[in-house]
Amino acid sequence: MAHACRTSSPRSPRPYARRRPENSALHRVVRENYLTVLQQGDAYGNGYPAYIRKEFERFLACGDLTRGFSRIRCRGCSYERLVAFSCKGRLCPSCLNRRMEQSAILLEENLLPIARYRQWTLTIPWQYRLRLACDKQLLSRVTSVFVRAVFSFQRKRARKLGIQNPQCGSVTFIHRFNTLLRLSPHLHSILPDGVFYQDSDGKLAFTELAPPTDAEVTRILERCARRIENLFCDAISFEEDLDDDAMAAALAEAAQPLGQTSLIPVVPNARRRCAQLDGYSIHADVAVSADDRQGLARLLRYGARPPLAANRISLTPSGQVKYRLRKIIAGKTHITLNPEAFIRRLASLIPPPWINLTRFHGVFAANSKYCHQVRELAKEQPLPEQESLSSIDMPDSPLPKGLRIKWHELLRRTFGDVLVCPQCDGKMRLLATIEDPTVVAKILTHLHLPAEPLPVAPARPPPQLEFDDFSHLNF
Repeated sequence: MAHACRTSSPRSPRPYARRRPENSALHRVVRENYLTVLQQGDAYGNGYPAYIRKEFERFLACGDLTRGFSRIRCRGCSYERLVAFSCKGRLCPSCLNRRMEQSAILLEENLLPIARYRQWTLTIPWQYRLRLACDKQLLSRVTSVFVRAVFSFQRKRARKLGIQNPQCGSVTFIHRFNTLLRLSPHLHSILPDGVFYQDSDGKLAFTELAPPTDAEVTRILERCARRIENLFCDAISFEEDLDDDAMAAALAEAAQPLGQTSLIPVVPNARRRCAQLDGYSIHADVAVSADDRQGLARLLRYGARPPLAANRISLTPSGQVKYRLRKIIAGKTHITLNPEAFIRRLASLIPPPWINLTRFHGVFAANSKYCHQVRELAKEQPLPEQESLSSIDMPDSPLPKGLRIKWHELLRRTFGDVLVCPQCDGKMRLLATIEDPTVVAKILTHLHLPAEPLPVAPARPPPQLEFDDFSHLNF
């Protein structure tokens, strides 16, 4: 059964409003303090790595019209608007939101067949999180141990049902952060509640399995904890290098536990399909049914979400950074940090380059011999009866079947439809992209807009120690 669009996460159409990051509290905090923090890092010998400075600079340039823009013109009334370039960095909440939307669309549309999906979340003890954040090979091994343990559980269940050669698949999102913006590496794996197998005709088919029980989740956790402990025992210690590396020192500061008591009290058997053991925990109680593709899209967006939201950041009258929490934790609605500590916290959450935070295992992996059949199965299966994006607000523009989403579609989902004229509701088109600084300055000056970027505060010297006044004493 052919269908025009598989996406089931529609967003309400709204008029486009240009993002003004220079007016946000986050932009101001970074602009006024990041050079100071980088200079302080030089006291640790190696200082911060180059990619940290690059990410902060890319964030300050994102959405700035003085760095270049696209001209969009209406075909009917000739109305024009300017759209600033994006940085596509790994710190900017705006670009990460668009990346989140793109990941959710592509996974739900091109990879994940119709099935019930369950989220498996693994957390590890505090004493191991710093090492896990610094060692990418160890992070990959821990991810493999967790996914293989869940796969083994599903295969054993499938063989009891008489299924020969069952195949599993998972999409794992690696988070380096928690709600409090602390360094807390943990895993969110999205797995179908079932296995794939080849039927009598040689075609790939899917069969659903019963949800796991509390005892089965506990056994999976015990196996994971035992194997992960062996991995950390074999890993090379690196604590002696913390004093010589500013980045490692920032990671250590962000990974410190908040006292002896946990922020979230652990209640034994408070939730089903959850288990805790010596600081390890597995949560497997979140699932979406096969006919709830919108719920699956929300679950995927949650896994691919950015570490922070810019609209939750504000400044107190004393200049402190106040971050409003998504939910109340231990009676707290927000956390307060001084600007320099907040910048160090952001630096610790930026992943190093060439680290993929989305991992595919089993039949969903690109090198799997079943990957092509799974993609064909995902496109051939009909969607459940529900409203789709194409039937709500884009009747003439179904989403493409490619691996990239058009830029205006991602903008429409985050900031509004940039191709709809606010005067006549007509269709707008891309006229030109302007990157020459001279031309950019002339156009912005003609439109009475700032033609120079906001200045970045220079690095401040370290505060001087205050001594008592001993001038009244005779030496």
